[in-house]
Amino acid sequence: MSYLAVNAIHEPAGHPIMAEIGKLCSAVKQRAFEFCERRGFEPGHELEDWLHAERELLSAPPAELKETENEMELRMAAPGFELKEIHVSALPNQFFIRATKELKEEKEEGRIHWSQFSKNDICRRVELPVAIDVDSTKALLSNGILTVTANKTVMAKPKTVAIAAAA
Repeated sequence: MSYLAVNAIHEPAGHPIMAEIGKLCSAVKQRAFEFCERRGFEPGHELEDWLHAERELLSAPPAELKETENEMELRMAAPGFELKEIHVSALPNQFFIRATKELKEEKEEGRIHWSQFSKNDICRRVELPVAIDVDSTKALLSNGILTVTANKTVMAKPKTVAIAAAA
């Protein structure tokens, strides 16, 4: 088990992470446009083009989000990644996970007939149903599973206020 550093972001507006998310969205948009263009701009395939572009450019591995009384927990597959390759950011209402692994070509004896090994990128933004305390966020990598936990923000309990009549 190995713990990762978590980037706690209190004010997302203007933070560099928002620029990175914007760049990723722009890249997907451009790639989806290219698919549409290849088809001669035939209408009715917009969603298909967008999802194809996302699959090609970004990997969103299997994950689950669990809420308990006091915290939110995200478990996500991250097989083959090392600590230094994974970056976790916690925003008040979301987790943002970015990981990149470059596979080095190794010269070995023999002829490779085919290979499915390639560059591996993970980019996952998970919207949370409740606000979290970003400073309490922890991330753990164990046996290819990334677990990110954060305490839910304590909300003030409703209070009844007596109304006094003006004199």
